[in-house]
Amino acid sequence: MLTKQDLQQIQKLLTGTVSPLKADVGDLKQDVGGLKADVGDLKQDVGGLKADVGGLKADVGDLKQDVGGLKAGMLKAEKRMDKIGGVVGELVKKFEEVGEVIDEIKDRINLLPTKEEYFGSMDKLMKEVKDVRESQEAIGHQLSEHTDRIEKLESKASGSFI
Repeated sequence: MLTKQDLQQIQKLLTGTVSPLKADVGDLKQDVGGLKADVGDLKQDVGGLKADVGGLKADVGDLKQDVGGLKAGMLKAEKRMDKIGGVVGELVKKFEEVGEVIDEIKDRINLLPTKEEYFGSMDKLMKEVKDVRESQEAIGHQLSEHTDRIEKLESKASGSFI
């Protein structure tokens, strides 16, 4: 059986052991309270992250739509570029044809006389025209004298026969 002293010693031992245990339990309660608060904060953070992920998903969806629009725009642009390429090809052909015509015109122009050659030939021609006019005047004068003489002769001849 236990004596009173034994019981008191056990009580002291228990009190000495229980008090620190109580303090430890209090600390643990505080730690658990802090952990609960941390868990609450984490839940809020997770909720915020979920909202952010939802926003990112929406942004990704918008980006996909934008990319789809860009692809459609690129296809239209490629078709337009193909049309423009065809038009440019036709223009190049036309320019080549125009270049050939210009070359032909240059070749023909090269056959024309230069300014100096033209004026030189015109001077010669004008001199010839002047000479022809002068000779026509001389011939005209001679013709006039011949006509007058013929008339005189005819008048003498007709007067002598009558």
